[in-house]
Order: sequence, then C-alpha cells, then structure tokens
Amino acid sequence: MEQYIGIATALAVVYVAIRQWLTDRQRLKHELFERRYAVYEATANYLGSIVRRGRVGDDDLYELLRKTRTSYFVFSCDEEIRLFFEEIGRKAAQLTAITCDIDDGQSSDRTRAIEKRQELFRWHVDTLSGLDTRFAKYLKLSH
Repeated sequence: MEQYIGIATALAVVYVAIRQWLTDRQRLKHELFERRYAVYEATANYLGSIVRRGRVGDDDLYELLRKTRTSYFVFSCDEEIRLFFEEIGRKAAQLTAITCDIDDGQSSDRTRAIEKRQELFRWHVDTLSGLDTRFAKYLKLSH
C-alpha cells in the first residue's frame, strides 16, 4: 500500500510541476505580448501625431525613442525591427530639418523643399497605414 501512495504522490508532484511550467510559459508569452504591444502603441501614437499635425512635435521623437529603446531585444533581436526604428529616426530628422527650413525661409529652392516635405509626410502616412501588418507576426495571439 505504501508503494502506491509513493507512486501517487510522485505522479501528483509531476502533474503540479507540469502545470506550473505551462502556467509560467503562458505568463512569459503574455508579458512578451504586453511589451511588444507597448512598442507598437508608442509607434502608432508617434506616427499618428505626425499625420495629425503634419510635423514632428518637440517631444514626439524623444518619447518614441524612450518607449522603444528595448525594442530590438523585445522583438528577439530582429534586424528588420532595428532597421525600421532607425528609418523612423532618419525620416523624423529629415522632416524636422526641412520643416524648419521652410518655416524659416532658409530653403533656397522652396518648391523642392515642399515636395520633399510632402514625400516625407506620405512616408509617415504609409508607414502608419502598414503598421498593423508590420507588427502582426509579433502580436498574433495563438491559443
């Protein structure tokens, strides 16, 4: 009889360990989703702000960089994500510089500067439109 109690106890311990492992795995997936979604949301807010106002706000890029500085690691060191955020930074800097030149009357070729600004603005609009697709593989919930 003691032998059966020992086996039953061992099986119960194994069952609890497996359930705990599964629970921890689910918790890790949830935490990873939450971190990835925060990066997605910060990016969408940043791009949406530019689309609404037509310019990069004083603190917009800083706020995006602050909220997404760990994105490379949160997205499993994905090179595509790293390059995407580098491109956002470059485009923001270009849009800021050209907007300042136009506003200050510093641009020698105003028409070309306005065209470039419109091109950069369209890039931000298109990037915002495609954001769901870009992040879908990371935010897909599978049960």
